[in-house]
Amino acid sequence: MVINRGRVLVIDVTVRHEGTGYLEEGRTSKIRKYTPLLPLLAEQLQAELGRVIPIVVCTRGSIAKATIASLKELDITDNGSYTTLALLVLRNSIEIYNAFMEYDASQ
Repeated sequence: MVINRGRVLVIDVTVRHEGTGYLEEGRTSKIRKYTPLLPLLAEQLQAELGRVIPIVVCTRGSIAKATIASLKELDITDNGSYTTLALLVLRNSIEIYNAFMEYDASQ
């Protein structure tokens, strides 16, 4: 959660598989989860009512079009930031995969 230009914004990142509908479901899920909290947050922080900004990235690093629009709303518009975000997701996806493949249930 941040206060930007006097408005409270809830920003939540989710990484989803690139299958049909998963990206939109991730976006919708975040909006549905946090929207009811916005009035309370705005009141507690004495800020204007903002909105939920979901950042949805695919496990293979691609960034959804709606996420590009969300990032632009946060004044994040440079390709370097998009590349960094994609590389961070890729790296973490590989680390999770390796941990899964190396897991030994007998220990």
